[in-house]
Amino acid sequence: MGSYKSFSSLILSKKPISQKQMIEFFEILKKYEFEGYDYNSRRKVDLNVFLENSLNDFQYGLLYKNDDFALSNTINENYVGYTMDNSAEASRIFVNLTNDFCKSLKEISFSYVDDGGSSPKDIESYIKRLEFKWLFKYNYFGKEYLEKYGEDFFLNIPSVSSEFITQDIIRVDLSKDILSPVDVETQKNVSKYLSQFSIKVRYYNQKNFFID
Repeated sequence: MGSYKSFSSLILSKKPISQKQMIEFFEILKKYEFEGYDYNSRRKVDLNVFLENSLNDFQYGLLYKNDDFALSNTINENYVGYTMDNSAEASRIFVNLTNDFCKSLKEISFSYVDDGGSSPKDIESYIKRLEFKWLFKYNYFGKEYLEKYGEDFFLNIPSVSSEFITQDIIRVDLSKDILSPVDVETQKNVSKYLSQFSIKVRYYNQKNFFID
């Protein structure tokens, strides 16, 4: 299982994620033709088996066309995180999945999609304060960020693209697609823009994602 590259996503929700929302997530997974997988027996299982067992038992995972996919325990927590070793086709599904998850949650604080399997260790603390510290290939900012900084602040970031995926969530892309890096020129332009607001950020990648 798995192919050439690993991607990860983390969605920080404003409220604890409910059982009902988890069920909605699994309906989204079904739409994208994910299958359940039992790591012990190395066999595919029905997604309902995954839903009933995976949140308390990491024996179960998910597959997308035989590529490995992991979904973290989210019950009574404020985030959903997932990683995937995938092909170019699956990476695009991965981004669409994050879009749909964010839309389903409605009230998110922040989300991202990027390379690597681990989030920066301090991400939850600075997001709770509605601050900036890290930027990723794809960045999703929720209502509280929009209220604090204003829509124009995000729309004017010199990114590859900025668009609202819901009325209260804006996605800011720093790379042309999930397979491409954030180029140096974009980093310089974004950093220069943010410096006007006394904001200094780092750009996440697989080489630095363990840095505090």
